[in-house]
Amino acid sequence: MKAIIQEITEIIREKFSEELQKLFTEVRDISEFIMATKTMLDGIWVKLVAEEMERLG
Repeated sequence: MKAIIQEITEIIREKFSEELQKLFTEVRDISEFIMATKTMLDGIWVKLVAEEMERLG
């Protein structure tokens, strides 16, 4: 479980940083930033659920 948490932390850090940078360097609305962040977090939840299902499997 520790490995998946480290992997997810890295994904969040990288993707959030990328999206935040795009918000300030491109012509983007805050809602685009929010939606991109939500999509990223949704993917992480899917990854966590899949990992747990495999563990219980």
